[in-house]
Amino acid sequence: MHEQIKEMTPEIMQGIYTNEKLRNAVAFAHACHSSFATGNQFRYRKALGWPISYKVTDEQIQEAKTEKERAKKELLTRLGNKLVFVGMGMEYDTRYEGDPCNHRIRTEIINSQGTCYFIEVGRGRGDEMRVDHSINRTLQDRMKDGTEHQSIFHNWRGLERTCNPPKYTKQNIINLVNNAFECKFTEMVVDYYNLTTEDYKSISPK
Repeated sequence: MHEQIKEMTPEIMQGIYTNEKLRNAVAFAHACHSSFATGNQFRYRKALGWPISYKVTDEQIQEAKTEKERAKKELLTRLGNKLVFVGMGMEYDTRYEGDPCNHRIRTEIINSQGTCYFIEVGRGRGDEMRVDHSINRTLQDRMKDGTEHQSIFHNWRGLERTCNPPKYTKQNIINLVNNAFECKFTEMVVDYYNLTTEDYKSISPK
């Protein structure tokens, strides 16, 4: 099926208030230009989708960005002390109870002693969990002028070389974080459309 490009009507635009995927597509619309043979002139901005993409105006882009910022602020007010991961990979349908439903997720964490960590996990072979990065950010900041010492704060607790990895579930991720970083999280959230790791740090309950 070929891509269809349609005008973003006011009626369709209302969907940004209930459809986060559409909202972000409008907020991060791409510029489309004519061919190099005809001067590579700007033509319009396009909200990417499949099989339908939409031509959007600067005003519609700004409206979507405003709604995204509102949704982010509203989400931040109700997260509390949950372990919040940001989805960095592609989403997929639930395969089993507790499935994070994203191929790659990451977060910044502050434990009860005030130490900051970064961890990125994802879906490995089959149902296995893989750990892509495990970094002691506090130690990294203290040693930022000594790059030769990266091995000290990278692959913290050897998580990136874990043998016999557990199943990729939210509870197993919580257990991993609590054990490796001395945290006490009981709930986990994966957000794909509203947050970045710069927006939020998961602060462990005392």
